[in-house]
Parts: sequence; C-alpha cells; structure tokens
Amino acid sequence: MRRARNQQAQSMKTLRYFSPACAILMLALLAPIAAQADEAPLPESAAPTIRLHADHVAFYYDRFLIEADGNVSVRVGDGVTMTGQTFSMDLKLNRFLLAGAVTVTSPSGSQSGAAVSDFLDFGRIYFVPITSEPDRWTFLDNDFAHPAKGRVMPGDTFAFPDLANNKPYLVANAATIVPHQFVDFHRTVLVVAGKDLVPLGPYYINFSVNRYLSTNSLTGASYDATWQIAGSKNAISAIHFRYDPTNKAYASFEQHFANPRGYAVFSINPATKDSKYYNLFTGYSFTDKLQMTSFTQFHLQQFGFSQPLAGQDVGWIQLTQALPESSVQLVYQQFNLCNTSTYPDTDPGGALLQFCGVGAFRTTNQTHPAQLTLGVTSDENRVGRSPVYFTWDYGIGSIHDAYPLQTFGGASYTTIWNHYIGGTAFLKNVLLGDPSHPYALGASLTRQRTWYSVPHHVDTTNSLVSLSQSYGPVSDRGKLTAFVSYEVNQTGDYYNGGQQLIYTPFVPVVDGTSYPSYLAFQGVATLRTFSLGSTYTPTPYFSASVLARKHRDFPIAEPGEFPQPPVNVLGQPVYGNILGQPPYDVTGTIHVRLTPTLAIDVQRSYYFNFGTQRWSPNFYIQVTQ
Repeated sequence: MRRARNQQAQSMKTLRYFSPACAILMLALLAPIAAQADEAPLPESAAPTIRLHADHVAFYYDRFLIEADGNVSVRVGDGVTMTGQTFSMDLKLNRFLLAGAVTVTSPSGSQSGAAVSDFLDFGRIYFVPITSEPDRWTFLDNDFAHPAKGRVMPGDTFAFPDLANNKPYLVANAATIVPHQFVDFHRTVLVVAGKDLVPLGPYYINFSVNRYLSTNSLTGASYDATWQIAGSKNAISAIHFRYDPTNKAYASFEQHFANPRGYAVFSINPATKDSKYYNLFTGYSFTDKLQMTSFTQFHLQQFGFSQPLAGQDVGWIQLTQALPESSVQLVYQQFNLCNTSTYPDTDPGGALLQFCGVGAFRTTNQTHPAQLTLGVTSDENRVGRSPVYFTWDYGIGSIHDAYPLQTFGGASYTTIWNHYIGGTAFLKNVLLGDPSHPYALGASLTRQRTWYSVPHHVDTTNSLVSLSQSYGPVSDRGKLTAFVSYEVNQTGDYYNGGQQLIYTPFVPVVDGTSYPSYLAFQGVATLRTFSLGSTYTPTPYFSASVLARKHRDFPIAEPGEFPQPPVNVLGQPVYGNILGQPPYDVTGTIHVRLTPTLAIDVQRSYYFNFGTQRWSPNFYIQVTQ
C-alpha cells in the first residue's frame, strides 16, 4: 500500500512539469522573446506618455475616443502639465484637445488660454492664449519658450467630436496613455445599458500594431466578457468570464507576452472548474523565412488548484523554413494519454476513470506515442495562362510508442514509418455568363497516397465543384448570394494480402435491425455531399443564411450504426466529413451586430427525423465583441 501511494505521489508530482520535449521547446522559444523585449521594443512614435486625471473619464470603444470632464489634468511626458475643464483624445489620430480655463505649465513658465490642441505625431501644439489682443500660437517640437505666433492652424484643430448617438464603454477617473500602444484606466466602471454598473478597478486596452498580442489560446465560448486587468506594450493579463453549454458559467485566465518577432500565450480554461486545461502557445521568427511555433496542453482533474488527481498532456513543436517556390516543415508531436500510474481509492462516480478513458479498470492507458514528420509543400503554380493552378507536397514521418501501435501478420509494431506524396489542382477567378451578373465557377481536386511500414497504403481523394452568384442591382450587389456545390471524399485503406483480416465482413445489428449493406465494405469509404446555400445581408448589422445538404455515403448511413460525431463545447461537430451523417440536413444561421463592438450569432440544424435525430442537440449561440 505504501509503495502504491509513493508511486501515486511521484506520478502526481510529474504533472507539475511539462514533458522534457515540451520543456526544451518552451525554453527555446521563450528565451529569445524575453531577451529581445528590451533590445527590440515595439515600433512607436516619439510621442511621450500621457497621464490623464479628471472627475469623469469616458472611453468610447467603437470610436476609440477618450473624453474627460471636470478638473482635467494632463501631464505630457515629464515636463509639461495642462489643466482645463474638457478633454478629448482620438487614439487613432493620436491627438488631443483641452478646453475651458486652460493653463499650460512647462519649464519655460505658465500661460493661460482658452484651448490647447496637441498633434502628437507631428510635434505641433496649437494654443489659443488669453492676451490683451486675440492671437493664436503654435509650439513647434515642444519649444514653449518660443511660440510661433499668428500661424495658420488646421480647420479642425479645436473641433470636439459629436457623441450624441454614442454610449461610453467604460468610465474611470484616470488613464495612462502610451500613444500607438495602450491605455491603462484606473478605478474603472463598466457601462451596461447606459448605466455605470460594474466596478472593475484597473482596465487595460491595447491598440498597438503588434498582431502577436492578439493571439488567442482559449477554446470557443457562447459568451466571453474580457477584463484586461493589466498590461504594457509587450504584455496583457486578462480574466475572462465565459459561458458555454458544456461548462456553463466559469472564469478563465490568459497571459500574453509579445515582441516584434515572437509571442507566448498562457491560459487556464476553465479556471473555476475541476476539469482544467492549461494551454501554452509560443512562436518565434528567427528570420523572415524561418519560424518556430509550439503548443503544449495539460488537461488536469484538479479540485481548485490542489494537487492534480489525474492528467493528460499533448504537445507539438513546428519548424517552418520558406524555400524558393516551396516550404519545408518539421513537426514533432508527443502525447501522454494518462499521466497517473494509479488512482486514489476515493473516486466519486468513477469520474477519474472516465477522465483517462480506461473503462471500469483501475489501471491507466500508459501509451505515450511520439510522432515526427518532415514535409515539403510547394507554392501555387499556374498552368500556362489558364485558370488552372496546382500545388504538390511530399514527406516522411514516423510514430513510436513503447507499447505496440499495431499488430499485423503476427508482428507487433512499436514504430511505424510512413511517406506520402500528393497534390491539388484548382481553378481560380473563373467567371461565366453575363459580365454584369457573372457566375463564379470553382473546382478543385486533391489526391494523396501514404505508404506505411506496416504493409498497407492509404489513398485519399477529394473533389469539389461549385457555382455561385451575387444577385441584385450593382449598387446592392453582394446583399444576396447563393451557391450550389458537389463534393466527393474517398478514403481507401489497402492492405497487401490482408484486407479480409483487417476489414472482416459482417452484418451490423442495431436495435434488432440488421444492415447487410455493410458486408460490401472492405476499407474504402466514399462520402458524397450535394449542397445548396444562400446568404442575405441587407445591412452591415444583420445577415441570415441557410444551408441545405444531401449526403449519399458508403458505407450507407443507418440510424445508430455509426457513433455520433464528437462536438466541441459549443455543440458544433469537430469534424466536417464523417461516416454516419444524416442523409439530409438544413442549417440556419442569423448574425446580428447589436453595437459596433458587440454581435450575436444563432445557429441550429434539422436532420429530418434520422433515427432519434431531429434537431441538433441545442442552439449554437455565440456572443462576440
């Protein structure tokens, strides 16, 4: 008993760390990002940091405007302070306006005025002084000691924006503004339905051009309210309040780091449930043509943040090198399907056993397969001057596990090698019919063969042809679109002299009903899908679409014969083409943009009473902002 407990404690202890390969991966990618955070700062203008204080500070997310009223104080950099009664700043244009009993204090002294406007990117400060005679001053490059008097100013220098039809996203009493990078609000209150309702404290908003800071490591959710509690030009810390049909209401945490060449994003999702996913995405561009990315995930059964009871992890690292007219990619993947060697005696409802997928036995599936693939993919190539283009790819790989991956012909394979070759041909920009109302013709053919060291090969073929058109007059073109398509997917698994051993013919019986058509299946599956769809977008704030499909597959889909496809937390199928799809389905989708920053999508499918399937299990509802 003591030995078992020691083994359990040791196995639990290993869950605190990533696998060796993933640890090396993190060090390789995170070190350059951290090292270059100071050496290679994000591009920014010479504009100094602005510290704003006022009785009331409001942020309009849809227009990226900051408005402030009452006892306004603006400190620009370390040497200039401006006070007044009303403030407005356009974060995209990077300029601000202060009016009402203005005082500008600089190392050169103080000066009273009616209004001041600072065009930060151009080094121009326009000022209306209070003097014995009307005048207008321009301070060039922050030289307050020598104003340029009487110069012509831009026509909108002292124009406040019209906000009559806009509502603020949040209000605060202070803000730190780093031009072209971020705003950090203090003592923030979130505005809901025009009311100041949700006190948040600090709130950070990033608007820099660094795309890496927007990298997401969270799964989808029906609703996600994001509270960015802290940040800088290279980092964002955020708490997410989320809801989805599987986990219901929960909270998650996400941490972003980035510089011009790389990023690292860590998250705990859900953070308030016993089944937690710890995710880490990293990426780094060594050169414009050489990039490395990685993903590591721990799935832990963990009450609060106590010692985990069970866990699984998966990780991959990907190295991509661009070549003339092609690219080469090296991918390493590692899976630990269950990290514990024993289970505690207390396991309410068998939750841990189900978690590790080991049925009714208190043992674990201790498979730890590792996979390595080296592949080359070409760029697009055009066939003469025709609308036909093609790409090709080939590669080699292997998968290894200490436990046998497959047994065939009396031999057990712990390592399986493979090599593949494939290609895709497709049409591009083919228009038919009346030039004022043309049809767009699309077609593609993809084929690949993969050979394995276990004596068999797999052929996959995908072919698609489609025709689409936009309807209505030229002024409204694109509001109504429709398409029709036909797609065929075929996968054949061919064993050399052992087809009957792998695909033994039998007649499945489901709920007392036999389906003899399955006898003809010997490892070759064909999925045929005819689709007809249309989308109507009368305004930028509303769209509706309908998609009708007919499936004619082999093996023939019969109710209950094939397992239902796995779905994500939102109830959507994880895979698009699978055996056993209902012969007919219709899906309707509505998209409504409630505000410039808030939208809702509602979707549901109908399966025409295929066995027990009528409607999809639930509505797919997602709120995005």
